[in-house]
Amino acid sequence: MPFWKHRTEEPWSAVFSCLAPGQSYAESADRLLALSEWPLTGLYWLDRERDRFVLEHLRDRRKGMPPAERSSGEMAAAPLPVASAPSLEEESALPLSIPLDESWTEARWVSTAAGSFFSLPLRDQTGQVVGLLQVGPAEGNLSRAQQRRLQALAPPRAHAFALLRAWKALIEELGELQTRMEISQQMLRSTLDLEDFIALLLDLAIKATRSEAGFVAIGTHEGPLTVRAAQGLPDGFLEQVNLTPDEGLFAWLPETRSLVVHDVAFVQAMGVRTIVAVPLVEGERVLGVFALLNFQRPTHFDAHTLRFLEIFADQIRLMLANNTLLEDLKKRYIATLHALARALDARYPYTEDHHQRVAQVALAVAREMGLKPEQQEHLRIAALGHDVGMCGIVEAERGFRADFHHPVIGAQIFDALSLAPEIGETIASHHEWYDGWGFPQGLKGEEIPLTGRILALAEFVVEAITDDPVRPGLSSDRLANALKRRRGTQFDPQVVDAYLRIIGAAEGGMKQQADGTEGS
Repeated sequence: MPFWKHRTEEPWSAVFSCLAPGQSYAESADRLLALSEWPLTGLYWLDRERDRFVLEHLRDRRKGMPPAERSSGEMAAAPLPVASAPSLEEESALPLSIPLDESWTEARWVSTAAGSFFSLPLRDQTGQVVGLLQVGPAEGNLSRAQQRRLQALAPPRAHAFALLRAWKALIEELGELQTRMEISQQMLRSTLDLEDFIALLLDLAIKATRSEAGFVAIGTHEGPLTVRAAQGLPDGFLEQVNLTPDEGLFAWLPETRSLVVHDVAFVQAMGVRTIVAVPLVEGERVLGVFALLNFQRPTHFDAHTLRFLEIFADQIRLMLANNTLLEDLKKRYIATLHALARALDARYPYTEDHHQRVAQVALAVAREMGLKPEQQEHLRIAALGHDVGMCGIVEAERGFRADFHHPVIGAQIFDALSLAPEIGETIASHHEWYDGWGFPQGLKGEEIPLTGRILALAEFVVEAITDDPVRPGLSSDRLANALKRRRGTQFDPQVVDAYLRIIGAAEGGMKQQADGTEGS
């Protein structure tokens, strides 16, 4: 086996060439594991309690099929299982989890049902073990070249997987916030009564989690729980189900504020294969239950489904209390998009803090041009997330390339909220040219929002003065000359003049300071 697939590749280049915008977590993880070129490659990662490694991703080249993949959160949850599908462990003969102890801090051979595997620790930047990479099965010892390859790839792979997992968490959080926002906006716009709104939430939950059935039951302080909405349940279910806490279908665990299946006989009689439920709680009293069920598919409900269900249950609690968290959701949604943008910047050293630096330049120009505080705030929000459309979190249709259409995609992501339309318009137009030769719409002149014209120049400035693998950054003089050449073509002359005044004033201040130092 050659040390590198291409001998000119360095370990970090080989690893990060596996990552590309728009790839799913599973695709990226599979490409990273494929670098090992073994029949079975398993990635383990420390769980939240940091007391065991959980099988995060498996690449199985023996079957010639897409790899099985399951997140640590999904494996740890499996709430209220009634029946189970063949597990990842059964398919691969690798354990789903491994208790953490000192023996895993060094490379070692381990025996599994599939044969001997070489286990290599993955460490973070502080040297702490955060995961394991296991490859095999192997007969005899690895060659020195094979061991060198695995050890050389371990640090960049550990870093890449850490970035991927953080990225995946942000994407999931964004999905949750989008769901919350959709429901909250429905609440604000809707004239539905409580019954219709609960039915709407149940339908959204079933579709969002791809469940087969579900029901929502709500009680009062005096009365028992009664089913207020149901979908997909078999005949006789509603007539026979007992929802009295601790006596009927569910038992209430006050220590964990959760529900578990109590009436197993009823579940089996109804042919339920998997079920998950979250309580609607007031103090220590269960006021309602939101449940999803599967009768045909044996797949466990995962932690992500449970979080979605909690979202819907939260909205019912809000509806019952006649309250909403719309403004808070806006702030959290924007913060998540900005976090995605920062994660995008962190992929390469030369793009670090790109969005933050662009925002600083854009706001400086906006102040110089006398924009109102409200316009400056819209520009700040847009600048801190202007390239979020490159994240691939919105699926490009009809063959559109995300790199060309990322301004529009990013604008659509922000427009999912009832924010000021100027924010989306700024993002959508930050690659337009003043003379009409930009993209994606070919706007020109005053057709381009002023904030979009400012953002276009700010991004150019930051990219021009930053060193990258192709060329060194421009000096102040060369940058000024480049802007003057583009004045009236790529950029708005007023925006260029405002920025030139800023750097001229800065250089003048530095000269005065230097003169004062010499005089003293």
